[in-house]
Amino acid sequence: MPRIFVQRVPSGHGDGRWTGAMDGTAPQRYGTTMIRFRTNLSLACLGLLALLSACAAPPDAITAAQSPVQSMEALPREMAGFRREGFVVDYARQVGNPGLGASARYVPMSGERVIATVYIYDRGVRRSPEGGSSPDVDAELRSTLGEVQALVQLGRYRSFAPELAMSMSGPGGGTDLRCRNFRLGLGDGVITGDSVCVTIQGGAFVKVRVSSFQRQEPTAAGLMAASLLSAVVQARAPVR
Repeated sequence: MPRIFVQRVPSGHGDGRWTGAMDGTAPQRYGTTMIRFRTNLSLACLGLLALLSACAAPPDAITAAQSPVQSMEALPREMAGFRREGFVVDYARQVGNPGLGASARYVPMSGERVIATVYIYDRGVRRSPEGGSSPDVDAELRSTLGEVQALVQLGRYRSFAPELAMSMSGPGGGTDLRCRNFRLGLGDGVITGDSVCVTIQGGAFVKVRVSSFQRQEPTAAGLMAASLLSAVVQARAPVR
């Protein structure tokens, strides 16, 4: 059975303490954070674990040499309770940087006020190994959060507060993906629960960013981001 690990990240720091595994076993307690996490999100965790079990793909599953735009356009319009909205963005055309790949926006079919963006890119370097265990994944998460913090300094956002970090491990024991959750204060005073989840598949980063306006809980955003990213990975892996 795949396991969902959460990590306490003190404000202003990039690392913290492992608090347990969301796979039905009893986690360590870390104040009240873990208790509230289990109470409010246990059903969502069960659904995500089922999806992760179904979508574990071998590292060499992707064989077609598709561009990020082609790969994005080939994704289902509906995945993990989300529906694609608008067009695929080609950053090679838009900003002249092929390494930034492509992105597409997804919104919940339930109508909940959540925005999810799926990215496929490699920053000009083929990435390895596959999955979430690569040092490149940790480096990319740090880079992404650094970009968000830079926008706070520029006045685009009012505040940034790191919350729980998460990682998902599949049946084989390796890490499938990693997530960093955070709370973001927007310029108009609205607070959102946000998450960024990243893995490597087919030599490229596959990333999902979720911003939840309705439920301002970063861990809930993390579960949505992990579920959508797992669905993307499954959709990109061809049937053998």
